[in-house]
Amino acid sequence: MSDQEPFSIDGYPLDRDYFRGELETEKGVRHLSWGIGVYILAMLLIFVGVILALNVVISALDGPPDPEAVPGLIGLCGLLGGGVVLIFMAIILWLLGLYEMNQGKKEFGPEHMARVKSGVILVLTYIILSVISIILQLETGPDPRVDMPGYISFLRTQSTVSGVIGLASTIVLSLAIVYLVLELCNERYRRILWGSFVLSIALSIMGTALTFFFLYGDLSTMTVDEILQLASLAMLAAGLSFIPFILFYFCYRHAFFRVRNWEVKPHRDAFPWIGDDGTPLIPRKLAGICTKCGSQRYEGERFCAKCGNRFKTFRK
Repeated sequence: MSDQEPFSIDGYPLDRDYFRGELETEKGVRHLSWGIGVYILAMLLIFVGVILALNVVISALDGPPDPEAVPGLIGLCGLLGGGVVLIFMAIILWLLGLYEMNQGKKEFGPEHMARVKSGVILVLTYIILSVISIILQLETGPDPRVDMPGYISFLRTQSTVSGVIGLASTIVLSLAIVYLVLELCNERYRRILWGSFVLSIALSIMGTALTFFFLYGDLSTMTVDEILQLASLAMLAAGLSFIPFILFYFCYRHAFFRVRNWEVKPHRDAFPWIGDDGTPLIPRKLAGICTKCGSQRYEGERFCAKCGNRFKTFRK
């Protein structure tokens, strides 16, 4: 804040800077948008790594292994490892942002609060589905050296169930992403959110369909080139899956700047001393002083309007 006194003659704030620090939603949307950005970068690294791995497989099919390809393989492992590390960072950012959004769910009215509650439930559902999918992947099934038909049958069943769970997970997560900021976006970006939701489901269905084609098709009658073409289509579906998340990222940044720039006003349910137009109501009671800078603290404040100190204890 500036050195000029920001309060009116009655001691009430005149600008948005007074509320900085109280809006958990602002921090939550910022961390969620960062998480989406980090996830996009992670998937980009993994996507490039998988493409390079596919090229290595194709080269191995065309001829004997090249000893000079070892540095490339090391770089390939680095790409994939870096992608995994970034995914963990994205998860941490999302958990932090989700916690902050839940803490500030009352800040922008009952509709926003209901959306955030639904979003949190959907994210928890996504986590449960992901754990179930991981447990299913840990199943090994019959030994293919002893019972190849049984192993193929097991692999088909396992992949089918995993594919259905994966599709359900995409729907649940995409819907959660939409719900968390839907009430903070303007009409244009709401349409973009719902369009991204539909696109993410369509791409997930495409990837699942290609997986089922691999599982239930007769690969023995296909040439290597045909198999590689199918693999390329699967990679294309994976590459296109970036598009919804890129759109989600821009929607979240839009929501963040709307909150930060005071384009959407806090609701009086969270701040009883704020009027319907976003301006403070009067009178408010003096609650004490800031123990860090000595400025006055008014009822309802959790942060000092001058120095940003969080109020844990204060003296009268």
